Amino acid sequence: MKKIELEVPDIIFELPEEEKDKLMNTVFSISIQERLKKLKKEAEKAETKIDKFEKKYGFTLEEYEDEKIGDSIEEHDDYMDWFYWTEVYNNSKQLINKYNSLLGDEINVS
Repeated sequence: MKKIELEVPDIIFELPEEEKDKLMNTVFSISIQERLKKLKKEAEKAETKIDKFEKKYGFTLEEYEDEKIGDSIEEHDDYMDWFYWTEVYNNSKQLINKYNSLLGDEINVS
């Protein structure tokens, strides 16, 4: 486990060690839950954008890259947006999985 240093108000620093551990576990748990909510919304938005491109072109991004990349400015712009939203989706899902595994394990910062 890695260490993170935090500056905290004196009153928190003066708490008994056991209480500080409980407080920090709660802080991390709530923070992860809130971050998960935002990541899930981000992934849903990205998925909606990706679905729009898949319906428009009749391919997944990978199939589109293998089959054809259009020459028009619109197709190029679509490709760049499609690629971006696919990256957003993949990165969000990866972080969601990591945070879910943390919540599945008991978070222990002591």
